[in-house]
Amino acid sequence: MQLPKPRAGTAEPEACVDPQTQQGPTLLGTDGKGTHTGSPLCASSELPAVAADARVEPARFVPTSQPGVRVASRSAYARIARPALGALLVATMAAPVTMAVTVLTLVQLLAYRRTSDVFFLQTRAGRYGKPFRIVKFRTMEQNADGALEPTRLGALLRKSHLDELPQLWNVVKGEMSLIGPRPETLDLEAWGEKEVPGFRSRLNMRPGITGLAQVIQDSTPPITELYREKLRLNQLYERQISLRMDTWILFRTAVRPVRPRAFRHSILKAG
Repeated sequence: MQLPKPRAGTAEPEACVDPQTQQGPTLLGTDGKGTHTGSPLCASSELPAVAADARVEPARFVPTSQPGVRVASRSAYARIARPALGALLVATMAAPVTMAVTVLTLVQLLAYRRTSDVFFLQTRAGRYGKPFRIVKFRTMEQNADGALEPTRLGALLRKSHLDELPQLWNVVKGEMSLIGPRPETLDLEAWGEKEVPGFRSRLNMRPGITGLAQVIQDSTPPITELYREKLRLNQLYERQISLRMDTWILFRTAVRPVRPRAFRHSILKAG
C-alpha cells in the first residue's frame, strides 16, 4: 500500500530500521497501530517495510451504492428545515458568488492566458462513494524544475479559500452541500477506509464546501490519528445537527481567512 504523497511544502517521511525486526527502509509515517508520533517510525509486522525504489500501485477506492452505518440526526431540523434553509442560502448567495467568480475568472485569464488553465477539475468521492468532479480555481503551476508550486494569485486564493467558490456549482447540481464532510480523492478515501475502519460512513451525507472537521482541522496530511479525529468530528456533526451548529460553522468559515485561530470550539459537546 502506498501512502498518499504529502502536500507541497511538507517533508517526506524518513527511512529507518526497526531495532527488533531489522526491517527497513520504510516510507510509512505511522506505527503498527496507526498512531503518528511526530517522528519517523520503523516497519512492524502489521505494516511491512516498503523499499524506497519499489513500484507500488495506488489504493483503489470502490464506490458503493449502499449507505454505511447510519449515525445522522433524525431531528425535524435535519430532515426538513436544513435542506430548505440550505436552498434559500444558495439562492441568496448565487448573485454575489457569480459576480466574484466572474471577476476572479478574468484575473485568472490575465495570469494564465488560456481558458483551460482557469479551473481545476478533480474526481472526488461523493455521497455513498459515487465519484463526481469537483470544480476549483487553479492555483498551482510548474516551476523551472517541473515541480508544482502556488502562483502569487494562487497562494492568496488558497489562503483565503476563495479557490473553492466555483464549488457552488457542485452544490447547485446536487453533488455537494454547503456543510458536510470534506470530499476526498478516490485514492485518499480508500487509504482512509483501510487505516480508519468506518471512515466511509461519512459519506452518508453529501460532502460539503465547509464542515465541522474543515473549520477545526483545516487541511490534514494523511496521518491515521488525524483521519480518526476527522471521522469523529464528522460523526459528531451528524448526531448533533442543529441551526446553532450550522450557523457557527458558516460564521467560522467566513472569518477563518482573517482570524484563523480566533475562536475556541466551545460549541462542541462531549460524545
